[in-house]
Amino acid sequence: MRIANICLSTLLCAGLTVTFVSCSASAPKPVSVAEKPASEGQRQRFLSELHGSRKLLSDALAAKPKTTKTAAVEGLIQAETKLLELLKNAKLEDQEAPRETGLTGDAAKKAVEDSEKETDEQVAACLTKWDVTGGAGSEAKETGPLGESFRKERDATLAFVRESQFSFFRRTIKHPTCGSMSLATSLMLQAEATTKLSEVVNAAP
Repeated sequence: MRIANICLSTLLCAGLTVTFVSCSASAPKPVSVAEKPASEGQRQRFLSELHGSRKLLSDALAAKPKTTKTAAVEGLIQAETKLLELLKNAKLEDQEAPRETGLTGDAAKKAVEDSEKETDEQVAACLTKWDVTGGAGSEAKETGPLGESFRKERDATLAFVRESQFSFFRRTIKHPTCGSMSLATSLMLQAEATTKLSEVVNAAP
């Protein structure tokens, strides 16, 4: 009889009994691939979206000394604070993102397009679960220092994007409402949520 992967064999001569204890070979661990920090082009895309939505909400609040959406703005500020905490503690996944695997030419272009499409779809799906507008709102209240508080939190996020040595596609966080997502998705989500809220603030009494 042929026995594969034998770890121990014992022969008991008196009873002519052979006892084999076999073990399976453990699978080799994947080789860890060095993390690739976000490229300048990737950073600029996120910075542009975050800066643009920052201006939209700041302008909306500046134009409305009072709004029925103060609770929604406060909620977004809290989400921004939580996001920065999650970004700083993001998990590095074992597998490289397809767009970071050294592809060239048409394959590289397609990987980027697929990645951006997936991000857009995840953002849209999350915004169906996360009510950033705060529902119907309440009586109009003074916006007060909300604009300044929002800008302070957003500026901290922007500083992270400029300075971080993380991969924005290989590292993931667990969003409080929408679950696991890449840093890239979380940043685009925060920008889109801010834009959506600015539109609501502009339209609210």
